Amino acid sequence: TATAKPLPKLSIEAGARVETSQISQSGGTDKKRSFTFVKPRLIAAYALRPSTQLRFRFERVVGQLDFEDFAAGADQATGVVSAGNANLAPERAWVTELVVEQRFWSKGALVLTATHSAVEAVSDVIPIFSGATVFDAPGNLGNGTKDELNANLTIHFDNLGLKGLDLRANYT
Repeated sequence: TATAKPLPKLSIEAGARVETSQISQSGGTDKKRSFTFVKPRLIAAYALRPSTQLRFRFERVVGQLDFEDFAAGADQATGVVSAGNANLAPERAWVTELVVEQRFWSKGALVLTATHSAVEAVSDVIPIFSGATVFDAPGNLGNGTKDELNANLTIHFDNLGLKGLDLRANYT
């Protein structure tokens, strides 16, 4: 990670992490998979005024595999079968985010966030066919996008003489 402040009102952070993991199962299906992902990140913050800040983030994010989603299992007592998916891959996304934060009074803030994710290997539930039987199991659907808008408001009423009274609202 490297940080720089090229202008008094602008700060930049750039970096990269490498994540490596391995998952395996044995029994009905013997499978071992290894994953390595490079996860770069760029964050920039610009102070328009002391109370107003713009932030930008561009980052590679990688989800985690749950072993129960990877391996199949059966409960002998209940007869419930959980279909796993040994070919499951972690969901990955390139995330672009823009944030506008406006602070007011002493502790209040309005934060507006727009996030776009270009997702690879979208994780969801897929059908698994075994002869005439169909199970639903975790799987990858292909690529997709996810767009999200979020507004977060925090108002502290200390300035109006109502010490300890806060209003918090969040809308996504």
